[in-house]
Amino acid sequence: MKLSIGARLREERLRLGLSQEAFASLAGLSKRVQLKWEKDESAPSAPILRAFAEAGADVLYILTGRRTVNTPFNTASMIEAELATARAEIVHPPRHAGETAEQAERRVLDWHANSLSTILKFDTRIVPEGLAGDVAQLLEVITDPERRAAFRASYGADRRERRRSMKREIAIHLAETPHDASDTVRTMLADIGLEHGVPISSLIELFHEIAEEAEERYKPDRRRPLEPAR
Repeated sequence: MKLSIGARLREERLRLGLSQEAFASLAGLSKRVQLKWEKDESAPSAPILRAFAEAGADVLYILTGRRTVNTPFNTASMIEAELATARAEIVHPPRHAGETAEQAERRVLDWHANSLSTILKFDTRIVPEGLAGDVAQLLEVITDPERRAAFRASYGADRRERRRSMKREIAIHLAETPHDASDTVRTMLADIGLEHGVPISSLIELFHEIAEEAEERYKPDRRRPLEPAR
């Protein structure tokens, strides 16, 4: 099945590793406009395509479906980011103003089903080996209610275990460090967050929780070292 111009535009954006907002900004436009392009509700003009070409997009491919020779392929990080976002939003669908929980879930599932389906239709040369299987597996989770329920339960358990693990690591580090507790918590959260890909909202929540415990249990004179959290 041949992709539409909007789908090929999205493919080029992912290949370049750019978000919708960043890609649209190349032409001085907004994410809202990029969304319309990718949904084929409108199409970019020649000057806009020129701006994309200057950033490395394969405009010939966007317009005709035929790739320019030696176009570089580097979509792995963006596809992985899409997978991470989809997994998180399947478990906790973000709600827009005025939406019910059911409406938010339907919108999120439809959006990610379309997004993952589009990735599976990409030119096989730009989808890293192994990622296509991850995309197909998550698409099955979205479309199968039973698998989706099992995924949510497993995701929640994994997240709770990661949280406990992070608290243990930070507590142990606090007990050994001569630095200010708050600074240490920030540093450790940043390191662990980067290593495990923990969402920023979770890091902020953990920071406040652990910092309060540290201030209470780990005083400046350090006469009472902090015990590792259980």
